[in-house]
Amino acid sequence: MNDFATCRCPHCHGNFEFDARQAGETITCPHCDGAILLNPPSSKETPPESAPHAEPPRGPGPVWFGSEASAVEIVLTSGAALKIKAVRLYDANELHELATKKAEAAQMLNEISSPQGSVGDPLWMVAATKSIGTIEDRRSRGSVQTGLSLLQKFVEQERKLRADAKFFSVGQVQDMEYPVPVRWQVPLAESRFVHNGDEFVTVKDPGGVVKSIRWSCVESYDYQANK
Repeated sequence: MNDFATCRCPHCHGNFEFDARQAGETITCPHCDGAILLNPPSSKETPPESAPHAEPPRGPGPVWFGSEASAVEIVLTSGAALKIKAVRLYDANELHELATKKAEAAQMLNEISSPQGSVGDPLWMVAATKSIGTIEDRRSRGSVQTGLSLLQKFVEQERKLRADAKFFSVGQVQDMEYPVPVRWQVPLAESRFVHNGDEFVTVKDPGGVVKSIRWSCVESYDYQANK
């Protein structure tokens, strides 16, 4: 008794049976007359039409709190609407180191504080630099040079922080359902990625276009877990 196998035509996608001993031969499709190399599918393979949709492997990266379909729709006070698919977040360890250097520099430079009060804000550097002249009148040159050195380290770390920032899909961000950026975080094995406290939130729309949103101008916020 002959053993029969099933083959699918790559041209018309029609199924037909053939003698398994013919495997490896080229024949004409009985449906469309196209040339077919007989190669019976493995019993472990699932026909394409019945294979379930599988999400791409995620590896050891962030835990998903939503899905790849998750999105956020916001409406600004101007009336403009925007769909957000990803947000830019910063390494929490680097943010902590940056805050420490800011505190050290502020102490050396007469407690200079940021106009915005946010760690990593370049305006803080501008305010500190403008105050150097006043500090030189009251402190020794050595103290001023130490303060300037700390400021330089602050600037370098601030640049590194922004260079290391990453975009994460909305579905990867914990507490993304809340319109409060300081609550957002992506927990990883070695660290967490969080919002840096700036007034602006940097996002990507569905087309991958990067936009910076002044968060105080957001009037409506709608988190969509599966849209």
